[in-house]
Amino acid sequence: MNSDEHIFISNASNSVKILDRLKSFSQNGMPLFVTGGPGTGKTFIAQLIANLSGRKPSFKIVDSENLEKESALENFLSQDQNTYFVFKNFTKAPKEVQAHLLRKLRENQTDSRFVFLSGKEWKQKLESGDILESLYLEISNYRLDLPDLRERKEDIPLLIKHFLEILSDKYKRKETRLSEKLYHLLLNYDFPGNIRQLRNLLESMVSLFPVRVLDTKHLPPQMFETSYVYKEFIEVRTGIPLRDYEREIIKKNLILVNGNREKAAKILGISERTIYRKIIEFGLSGEAE
Repeated sequence: MNSDEHIFISNASNSVKILDRLKSFSQNGMPLFVTGGPGTGKTFIAQLIANLSGRKPSFKIVDSENLEKESALENFLSQDQNTYFVFKNFTKAPKEVQAHLLRKLRENQTDSRFVFLSGKEWKQKLESGDILESLYLEISNYRLDLPDLRERKEDIPLLIKHFLEILSDKYKRKETRLSEKLYHLLLNYDFPGNIRQLRNLLESMVSLFPVRVLDTKHLPPQMFETSYVYKEFIEVRTGIPLRDYEREIIKKNLILVNGNREKAAKILGISERTIYRKIIEFGLSGEAE
């Protein structure tokens, strides 16, 4: 199984709708514009559409930032029969190249297809004039906006199961699983790197630790280098002092990182000295190392 087939292991309604659109998009040769955050699977989507077309086209990818002149574009487009030309980082293409692309799109008499990939910055680039409006209008009729993983939380359990099956087989492990604590953390983590980050995270732990059950202690240190808000639901009731909520949040994050003050401080965005003082103040010494 291709490791990227995870994209549509999904219960999320927004992902299922995208899959339905892919099937219809694959049956024509109109230019396609795919947008989404890092790790959402833009290149895979382009490949999937090519596969769904049933025409077995060639698949050529170029980073638009490397197309400095028209000659570089012409060289890339030299094979123009039954080919999917995929332009990564489309918003970084020079204006000269964009204008030439527009002419190519309007002149296209072949059975090839142009696919443009972009991060979420395309709207700002369009407003600032970095993207030719005429080119955008030419490609925007078939636009797919891929959701971030935090917008399809219900898919995380399915993705974890799928990746662990693949990785256990790859690294000759016996049905690796996650502790309840680690599982709960991953369900509530935002994953700024989206699906790719989830897979890479699981692979780093499976490859480094030959254990049956992975726990939070197996997480890589960089997981705690950026602020992360513990999102477990905490019931908010009137008449409860703010300090009680503060104590509960600190307690839950200490439990989350096995009492490691440094990691908990990074998660909460406070200094280690501050969390130490709060631990003493709230009587949480039993939760901390």
